[in-house]
Amino acid sequence: MNSFLFGRFMKNITIIVPARAGSVGVKNKNLRKIKGRSLIQRAVDLGLRGNFKVIVTTDIPKPLPVEYKGLVTIYKRPEHLSSHTANMDSVILDLIKTIKLQGTIILLQPASPLRTYRQLMEILELYVSSSCTLCISGSREDNNILKNNIKLNDKYEPISSNKYLFSNRQDLPLV
Repeated sequence: MNSFLFGRFMKNITIIVPARAGSVGVKNKNLRKIKGRSLIQRAVDLGLRGNFKVIVTTDIPKPLPVEYKGLVTIYKRPEHLSSHTANMDSVILDLIKTIKLQGTIILLQPASPLRTYRQLMEILELYVSSSCTLCISGSREDNNILKNNIKLNDKYEPISSNKYLFSNRQDLPLV
């Protein structure tokens, strides 16, 4: 890839780190520490390493230690977008509209703390060099999930397709 074009692209990137106070599964999840750094700090540090603009959208009164002051923008998320029922797209759209955010947005969720700077750069290069409008990172999971059902209105429906319900595990596609 042309490093000049990639360099110009890199200047118009904003990292959004969504971190609300109330976690349903793990109390204070986003403030939990791994090797001395909270999950929020890990996401923010990744964005700062790339010299990107970083915005934390949160309802947590003090989401970061004082040494981040001036390096990160803290956006006080509205109360209606701070509940466990708020959708991420609504959180991001609120931020875009309120602060008139433009350019490329990267969502770094604190609950995915094991991603690396190299992975971030690889996905950015893929994004810039392709015609896609969205890139999502993922990891391989157990494909037995395809044999499961969900309950909808007192009826069980396959998660994906009936054809996988009785397939051998080794014949299932990658998930």
